[in-house]
Amino acid sequence: MESFVRLTFSGLTVGMIYALISLGYTMVYGVLELINFAHGEVFTIGGYLGATFLLWVGINDGTPLYLKIIYVVLAFIISIILTSFLGWAIERVAYRPLRRMSRIAPLLTAIGVSIFLQNAIMLIWGVSPIEMPQAAVLSGQVVIFGAKVRYLALVIIFLSLFLMLALSLFIKRTKLGKAMRATSQIGKLLR
Repeated sequence: MESFVRLTFSGLTVGMIYALISLGYTMVYGVLELINFAHGEVFTIGGYLGATFLLWVGINDGTPLYLKIIYVVLAFIISIILTSFLGWAIERVAYRPLRRMSRIAPLLTAIGVSIFLQNAIMLIWGVSPIEMPQAAVLSGQVVIFGAKVRYLALVIIFLSLFLMLALSLFIKRTKLGKAMRATSQIGKLLR
């Protein structure tokens, strides 16, 4: 039973991260009908930005808990703002000028943007992975049915569920969400 619970939580943790990434793909394809091959690179840049910020502020085991929380929240906010700007810039520069062209042009451009961002990541951060400072990661475990489950796994699972629910409510209940759905439906009718 212990192995089953441990593997279940491990699979749920990875699955939730994949689910969040796939929701981004789905949103872009659902509205613009564009397969954004650069989506994973933008996600990766967000992670690198957060880790770089945490390394820059020097978060470590000696950092007081309230400062750790502030630094981690700031890392999330900075990553969200900068990757949102990056996504906006990619759409404006690479995708928007090609909207009225054949479907192959935006597809090839998306592959080109992906390759460009991969190389930019290697130029800026190098080819070796950057390790997230351990002091920024929730340490500790809880025992569930005899299996040790990390707090971080539980946070990832519950935060992912919260974000999926929030996105669903945003799409179904807000004016902007309804406008996005309407744009998608009109686009499909016009093709």
